[in-house]
Parts: sequence; C-alpha cells; structure tokens
Amino acid sequence: MNSSFNNELHKFEVKNTSTGVTGCNVCHNIADHTWQQTSIHINKVTCEACHDKTVARNATGYAVSSDNTSYGLYLDPATGMISSYKNNHGTPATWPLHNISRNISCDKCHNTSSNVTGMIAFNLTGGKNCINCHDTGGFAGVFVNFSFAGNSSHKDLNSAASSPSGYPSADFKCWACHGDGNGSEASQPIGSHPLNFRTPKNCNNNDCHSLIQSGYREPMVYSHFLNASNTNNPGNVTNYNITAAVQCETCHINSLVTNDGNPNLALVSHYVNKDKLIDSFNCVYCHTVKNQSEDWGNASLIYKNRTSLYEINKEKNNLICAVGESVDLGDGYSLSVKDISNLRGDALIDLTRNGIRLDEFMLGTGRLYEYKQNITLDDDSVVKATVFTINITSIYTGELRSFIQFESTRIRKVHSGGELKDRACFACHLYRYSPEKHRFKVIDREYNGSADKDKIYYTTVLADFINVNKSKIYFNDEDYVFSQLDSMDTSLPYSPMKKYMAEGEKWNLSDSYYITLNEITTDSYQAWIDLFINGVLADDQIVKFGNKFDYTPGLNYKRDKKNVTILTGNVTSVFQAKQNFVLLQDVRAISPEIMTADGNTSMFGFNSSWLYTNDTITVGKIPENLHSPNLFTDQRKWADCVTCHDTSSNLRITGINAISSRLGKHSILNAGASNGTSLSDSIDKACWGCHAFGAEPASHPSVFNVPRNCKSCHTEQEKPYFGAKYIGDEQHGNQSSCEGCHIVEPHAVIDFDTPPTVDEITLSSNKTNKGEIVKISARATAGYLMKVRGAEYFIDSAGNPGSGTALLPSDGTFDTQTEMVTADIKTNDLSTGEHVIFVHAMERDNKWGTFSQVNFSVNSTGSTESKMSAPGLSVAYLIIGLILAYLVAYKSKK
Repeated sequence: MNSSFNNELHKFEVKNTSTGVTGCNVCHNIADHTWQQTSIHINKVTCEACHDKTVARNATGYAVSSDNTSYGLYLDPATGMISSYKNNHGTPATWPLHNISRNISCDKCHNTSSNVTGMIAFNLTGGKNCINCHDTGGFAGVFVNFSFAGNSSHKDLNSAASSPSGYPSADFKCWACHGDGNGSEASQPIGSHPLNFRTPKNCNNNDCHSLIQSGYREPMVYSHFLNASNTNNPGNVTNYNITAAVQCETCHINSLVTNDGNPNLALVSHYVNKDKLIDSFNCVYCHTVKNQSEDWGNASLIYKNRTSLYEINKEKNNLICAVGESVDLGDGYSLSVKDISNLRGDALIDLTRNGIRLDEFMLGTGRLYEYKQNITLDDDSVVKATVFTINITSIYTGELRSFIQFESTRIRKVHSGGELKDRACFACHLYRYSPEKHRFKVIDREYNGSADKDKIYYTTVLADFINVNKSKIYFNDEDYVFSQLDSMDTSLPYSPMKKYMAEGEKWNLSDSYYITLNEITTDSYQAWIDLFINGVLADDQIVKFGNKFDYTPGLNYKRDKKNVTILTGNVTSVFQAKQNFVLLQDVRAISPEIMTADGNTSMFGFNSSWLYTNDTITVGKIPENLHSPNLFTDQRKWADCVTCHDTSSNLRITGINAISSRLGKHSILNAGASNGTSLSDSIDKACWGCHAFGAEPASHPSVFNVPRNCKSCHTEQEKPYFGAKYIGDEQHGNQSSCEGCHIVEPHAVIDFDTPPTVDEITLSSNKTNKGEIVKISARATAGYLMKVRGAEYFIDSAGNPGSGTALLPSDGTFDTQTEMVTADIKTNDLSTGEHVIFVHAMERDNKWGTFSQVNFSVNSTGSTESKMSAPGLSVAYLIIGLILAYLVAYKSKK
C-alpha cells in the first residue's frame, strides 16, 4: 500500500514522526483491510476502503465499524449526500489523516448521491457554478481571481446571457470560453464539466476577435495578429494587413490587471486590459530598439535585414515585361527583358539594383530563379539568403511585341534615416480612409435575416468626455501627438476632458450645433442651458448643480421615429463671481445627422457586419490602435507621391508645395510617362523624374531620398534626361550648386530666362555716302556664365532669328560670356536717307536675345559735307559768344 495519496485535487501523506511508520499503517493494520483500487487512484487506497456507504450508521449518522469507531463522513438522511461536516448537526467532523479542509463539502466534486452501490462515487462533476470552485480560495486545483477578472477587458464578456437558476454573472464569462454551445446556462452540462472546459476558445485559433466574429459580438481586429493577411475585409479580399509572427498573448501579457502565475494565454484571457499597451502612434518603440522588440513579440527591427520575402504586386501577382523594357520591382530592384528565344522559349533577363547589374540569366516557364547574397541579420550573424525570386508563368512571342508574365518576391526593405520616425510609418503604412480625425458611433442595427442584408445606422461623435472610452488619440489632438512623437516612451498621458463654460458663451460642437449658457441662479445652484441645431432652438433646460442634462429627440432615420440621445452631460459645478461659469463633465454629443451602411460593406475600412449598436470607430492620420483596419504592410499607391508629400496632406513628413506651385519650370517634366495608378495629381510624374528615374514606381523608390540633381540631366545627360537643355560645355554647368539661384522654394524651379543682350553699338560713320563701307561693332553678353554663340544684324526691319547677316567675334571665336562682335556694312544697295540697324545675339540652342538698334543715313554718291561738322560749328559759335560777352563786360567797368 502506498504511503501517499495523490491526484489532481488531493494531496496528503500520512506519517507517524515518532515511529517512522507511513501510510495507513499509522492507524490501521494492513491485515485488517481489503484494499480496493480504481482507475483514478492507481496503486493508491480508495475512499470506499474506509468509507463504505453500506456500513452501519450510528445515531448521529456517522458510518461506524465493528468497534464503533467514527470515520469522519456524515450521511445526510434527507438528501443522501455525504459531506465532511455535519449539516445542521453541530461541529464539523475532522479528518486527522487527510490533508483536506474539513469544511469542504465532498459533493462539490464527488457525486455522493450516485446510485453506485457500495462506494462513494469518485466522479468530478464540475457543473455550471465555475466561481464556486475556481475562485481564489476554492478547492479546485486551478484558480482564477474573479475580483481582478471583473476589472479586465473581458469583464462584460457574455454579459447578455441569462441565468434562470441565479448563477453569478461571473460564471457567464467562463461559459463563453470554457462552456458548450452558445454560452448560455441551458447549454452547460448539469452533472459534469463542459466538454471543452480544458480546451477553451482561443483567440490564436481565430475563435474570437479575428476573421470570423463569434456570437459574443467582440471587437474585431484587422492588423497586427497572427495570419492577419487572411482577413477578408469587404473590398479587400487580398490584402496587405500587417501580420504578426507571434500569438496574441506574447504582447498582451505586458498589460494585465494581475498575475497569478497561470500560463500566459490563461493570464491574458482572464486579466487582460489596455492600460500598459504600446500606443498606436509609437511604432518605432518596438521596431527600432532591440530589447523593446524582444519584449513585444520580437517585432521586426526595420533597420536590419530580414529573411522573409515580400510578394510584389500582390493584388494581381502577374507582372508583365516586354523585350527592351524594364519593370520597377521596388527597393531599387529592376528587371528587364533583353531578348526571348523563339525556339527554346527562354527569356534573357537582366536583374539590377540601383542601376548596378546583379545578374544576367536565361529563364523559362516553370523554373524558379533565386538570387542569393550574404546579409547581416539583427543578431549580427551573416547568412546567405534569398533576396529575390522570379517565376515566369508564360512567354509570348509575336511579330510586334514579345513579353513575359511573371511572379516575383524580394527581401523586405531595410529602413534608414527619416524612415525610422513614427511619422514616416504613418505615411507609408496607414491607408488613409479619412485625412481628418473623425469618430463614428453606431446607433442602431436593423436585422434583415443575414449580415449581408442588415443595415447599419451611424453618426459622427462630436464630443465624448467619458474616460472609459479611452483612446489616447481621441483624448489628445493629433497635432499634439505629432509634436510628441520624438520624445515619448511607450505612451502619452491624457487628462480627463472637461468644459468650463462661461455665461453667454457659445460652445460650437459642430458647424450647425452648439450650446450656450444663458444664466446661472444667484444661489449658484442652477444653470440655464440652451441647445441650438441649424440655428433653431432645439431645447432649453434648467439644470441643478450635480444633475445631468440630456437631449433625446425622436429621429426619423427609420420608418418611424426612434428616440436617440444626442447630447448628455453633468453639471458638476456652478460658479458665480465676476465671470459666472459652469463645469461640464461626462459630456457626450453626437450629430443628429444619421448615415447608413449596408451589411458586409466597408465603413472606412471597418467591416459593417462586425459593428453593433454603441460600437465606435475612429479614423484619421493616426490609427486608434495597432489592430486598426487601415494599417498595412505598405501604402500601396506608391506612385501617387503628392498624396503624402504635398504640404496639404499635413503628415509632418518631408513636404513640398507641389500641387499649387506646379514645381515651377518642372511642371511638365516627364509629363508623357504612362501610369497604371490613379493619380491625385499629374504633377506626380515630375516627382518620378528625379526620384524614380522617370518610371512609375511600384514601391517607395530606393533612391527617393537621394534624387537626381540638376547636373545629371543638364550637364551629364544621364538617361533619361527628359529633353533637358545641355549646358555641360558651359561654365554655368560647372557651378557647384544650382539651387542657390534656381530654387526659390523647395522643388519649385525657376528659369530666369535671361537671353543674350547687345549694347555699346558704334558705327564708323553715322552718315555715309552711298557705296562706302560702314563698320559696326557691338558688345554681346550671354546669360550667367553662358557663351555667346552668334550675333546678326538686319537693316530697316528685324527678320526671323538666324536669317540675318552675321557679326563675327573680334577675337575670332565665340567662347566667352561677353564677346565684341563686328561687321562691315556695304551701302551700295541701300537707298539714300535714314536707316535703322537691328542687332541681337544668340546663346546655345538658337536662343536669340532681343534686338538693340542704331540709326544712320546714306547720302547720294558725290555729295560732300562741311569739313567742320555741325557739332564743331556749334562749339566755335559758343566760344566767339563768350569772348564778345567778356569784352562788353570789361568795357562797361571802365
């Protein structure tokens, strides 16, 4: 006989410390007993060996042996139940040998009223009242602290269940996960544990919260959980939802109301809350710091290489590349088809990254190509990993065009620089269903037989001061959140919302919805509050200090009116002084404008079929939580640059005024590029020119933060250079910086359009005889550090540029910014009289400047002119006049 008794619930050992005798022999002689064994107590003495229900009873109900010794069990003759104490019969009996509390009723675990003859049935019955056994202090081997569980996020789980038998509501939560059927009392077994009490519903198995909503109408998650890519959002069957690599409890174990040492999944199921979770706007906390990453599910360190591959063009998974063309595969990878073999059905493919060839290879259909290279992982180990794959699904050869269709994957992007900021995470990974922060509340759901036919009625939340509705995004302005991104730890603080409202003040809850405080009583006890909707007084109330005001009108959003509370709040203080005011708390206000959505449709990314009355959703630039439906592995519309980077988006990342400035002289840059993405503005194509080599990017270009500079097009003519003016042989093109002159605001390029000028025109004679030659000279000046390339003149009327008579450089070569140019003008064919000479100069590319002019006259042949010109005679006459004036003045003095 064993000296100890040991099963899941009872553990005891009998030992006489003075004699060293153990087991039942301490009190009993083994020869006096016949030991019975059951499958439950293998090699251990069974209860009925001592406590046989068939033995005689004494007057008090105790089982007795032949020597009239009591064995400590009491049989209640009224119920037939055996217990360890004497119900209504005095002091409880003791079990001196059994280490089991004497106040525990056996029938809690053992069906002592069973029909089994000759023994107390050892039958763990379990039952519906879970808290009775499993609460802290109970006798069951597995405990749950129901006091703490009542403060967890699951506190209201299955709260809609009813219990005609009066079981405590705490049991309802147990039935939901551990029970059978629909979680009601009726579905639980009467005399035993539920069938799945040891295998409860599990969020990791998508039993709740993900993919398929259970009958408990729990909040659903869309991203950051295991296999989130399988989420079938309406309109997003194939999706980019962020998938986690670990189970739910790995992260949620960090935020519990208590820890009783149970396994992590049980702890999270019983005690989870949200207070210590990472805020949804703190991506870099997990993804850029190694030890923090390890604490939160080994989150991917985005500045390190990862061996997981990214599926390119996931929606179609069918890329096309024609011979002579290339396809941007993201992160700098590019694939081009150089040729296709007509006979072998192979394609000659060139794989490059950032313009550097990685490999050239032949590939046919059905053969997977993998490009491998050594990469350094986050633990600093170096492994040779596949970084790119291609699988050709078909090859087409034709007379006009030949191309391949293929699938492809590549290694995930390594982030650096500004990409390691939260604001960059939002820009790339948050698919913005709404550019502004809004909160919506479901006020009703109309059931029409199936989720697809149901109708959702919802409206805008205008104010919500209730702390239990805590969303730190909601309680903090987005501008404030953005300002704190680089300085916070795991979360931001928030303060309970309240409104101090002065007498006469108008509080605008929306454009057409406001309340006013008209007056408060002289005893500071009551406040007179008015509500206006669309400029019309909707309600006025006299509210006492400490009381609630609310407005619950009938709204016609269905076939008949439904009462809906659209404004409520508490007047917690009435203050009278120089400035009278009231303090409003717990304010909740919704718009009376009711909107509708059909079942199984997307409401800002949320599945309408998973929303019920009083559910709320939040949209905006920052997700409400990390399970938001608009968090994706990438932004998807990568080619639409201005969606993120125009200053109007206000995403706090690098922004430029692209849409309104049209990028200055670059407004039509790359305008002829083709696009498959629906662009919010055609100016995107100009962005591609400098940041993506002119082609529509499939993802964030790897060189987006090191764009092409001016010289790459204008001096070095790197292809494609988009028809840029070549100035590589000009001194202007050799300047160290172009931006100082040509950029007035970021990315807005200006062209000064300073054509060459001509000045200092001189003639050998302004008047000449017909047949004589007139020499003309002038100074031609090109634009800043550009060369004069030519000059010409016209007589009497300016002709088309380039069709005039050339002026030649005095030094024989046009090679400087300023040139003296000359020409001999023959007058043989000119008529007598006045003439005008028009002169202009040219820079490169036939850029002619404006005309300058000079006048001269031609006399008939043989006519002569006075040897003293008119100006000379004038001077002589002036001198003579001065002399005469002097003589007259001198004579008058005498």
